[in-house]
Amino acid sequence: CGIFRLVVPCGAGKTISALRYALQTAERYEKRRIFYIAPYNSILEQNADEIARYIGDDSAVLRHHSNIVFKQDDGEKETKYKLLTENWLQSPVIATSAVQFLDTLFASKTSAVRRMQALGNAIIIVDEIQALPIKVLKLFNAAMNFLSSFCNTSILLCSATQPLLDELNDYRICPPRDIIQDVDRYNEAFRRVEIVDCIRGNGFSSDEAADFIFGLAQKVKSMLAIVNTKATARRIAERILKLSCGDSEYKVFHLSTNMCPAHRSTVIREMRRYLSDEKSSKKIICVSTTLIEAGVDLSFEHVVRSLTGLDSIVQSAGRCNRNRETICGTLSLIYINDEKIGKLDHIKEAQEITREILYHIHMNADRYPGGALSKAAMDEFYSKYYRSLKREMAFPLKDDPEHTIIDLLTNSPVGSERKQTAGGILLKQAFREAGEAFEVIDNTGKHSVIVEYNDDARKHIHILLSSHFIYEQKKQLRYLQQYTVQLPTYTIEKIGAGIVQENEIGVMILSNEFYDKVYGIDDELKI
Repeated sequence: CGIFRLVVPCGAGKTISALRYALQTAERYEKRRIFYIAPYNSILEQNADEIARYIGDDSAVLRHHSNIVFKQDDGEKETKYKLLTENWLQSPVIATSAVQFLDTLFASKTSAVRRMQALGNAIIIVDEIQALPIKVLKLFNAAMNFLSSFCNTSILLCSATQPLLDELNDYRICPPRDIIQDVDRYNEAFRRVEIVDCIRGNGFSSDEAADFIFGLAQKVKSMLAIVNTKATARRIAERILKLSCGDSEYKVFHLSTNMCPAHRSTVIREMRRYLSDEKSSKKIICVSTTLIEAGVDLSFEHVVRSLTGLDSIVQSAGRCNRNRETICGTLSLIYINDEKIGKLDHIKEAQEITREILYHIHMNADRYPGGALSKAAMDEFYSKYYRSLKREMAFPLKDDPEHTIIDLLTNSPVGSERKQTAGGILLKQAFREAGEAFEVIDNTGKHSVIVEYNDDARKHIHILLSSHFIYEQKKQLRYLQQYTVQLPTYTIEKIGAGIVQENEIGVMILSNEFYDKVYGIDDELKI
């Protein structure tokens, strides 16, 4: 038992390396089960299949995430699946999302608490550890310390951009052991990308960024551009489509969370087909938000990244030249000056720290072997970034920003008052309040809207609206998650009559006329 780290460059095979560690550890120390945790369902589905293939038994891997759906005649399979996911005790390998995992540790739901016992005497692989939300870091560290110190559990934290969780001022993880000692040696061995600083003066406007990307795309067969916001991704993709003037030489793709999961999956499959077709003469250009930057197994000759945190930049570099399309790929780093970050203050902070580190690298290259891809640069980034967001790591309460979930679980004002009222008998921790306040994804001010993406979506929407049984309605809502988009309240108010809200089940359905087959839903309603 203990906490271990696997730090290797993007594309170096850490999923299979982690599985090898887990299988050997399970056999040697008689661990009961292996957990594979991923931050995004796209990574989870991809790597769960890879794990099952290497094990040689698909039925040994329980996939537990929101994208699992069953056909109308799969009642027996669905019942078995529910039993297996109820407590995680019957499967040797469980592949689940970071949301499910963190809910099991902290949420107040009975279904989450019931799974907690399965985490003892187990092996837990946490992939893409850098993708954990900032607000959960202290809680996560405390839980990992508990599982490794008291529950005989082995924990493996995997990432090419490993955060310094052992160097937080408080709630740091127990000293982890590094499986790979000389990371920079591996960085050099797997070097396939050069990061080029193309930030000029005040940066580019969105149109200028699109012109820059299109100019570079003419020199390579495949180009990926990753930006920080959905609105910027759409503007750049629209501009590139105009620049290509429908030229059959170019195939332009767009990806963002304004597209439903089924739509995004279709685009990624089509893009993968074009990228792997060596006979095709088409030039591929993809403009995406950050959803593509970590764990997605796609490879482009050239990547352009809008300025962000160094961790995200290195992850974006992992989408470049993965399959050795060229001797050395290039990631061009640009700044888009009209990219409205809005309330995403952590991105602004990360941008400034990245600028500072790039300047240090330029002035003192010897200190950073490997430049922006070096461990020294990454450690410096996390050290400064975490220092600037110290309070946010303790999970501030939405209704009471002065206090955090850490407060509720330690010196809780609610619990202290209750303890005094009860004559000092009760514990002062407010466990229930902490559990009810915990949510990995903050959907405040957002609403789930089902879109009429295709005939399959329309068919199941009809079944949902015509059903009078709660069980059937829940089943259809689960199935329709692949056709669901999160929309802010102001967008719903703008669309108005385009949203259908059924009073009986409170479901929102977006008319097909408001869903674009390339861009999904338009936040600015230009459709």
